[in-house]
Amino acid sequence: MKFDFEKGKQELIEYFEMEYSQSEFYSLDYIKGCDNIDDVESEVKSFKDFKEVHFKLIGKIDRASTLSLVFEALVDTILEDDDERILSFFIEGLQ
Repeated sequence: MKFDFEKGKQELIEYFEMEYSQSEFYSLDYIKGCDNIDDVESEVKSFKDFKEVHFKLIGKIDRASTLSLVFEALVDTILEDDDERILSFFIEGLQ
């Protein structure tokens, strides 16, 4: 098995970019089905908040210089408690 820190960071960023694209699609789909402007405004605000957190996360991962900082960046994300999955981004053949 080979450890590649930069490749792992890039794969994590791609993973979260895919998550962002899916969330954007679902948000737009939800808005299309809204019956009133209050629901639309609520969804737009919710997605705006998600987008802000998302781009901060991408920045933290990109700037991380150690694996420990990557793990810190992933607190409160879907991968927070999935150490094996996180490491699989960095270690070739771990999957």
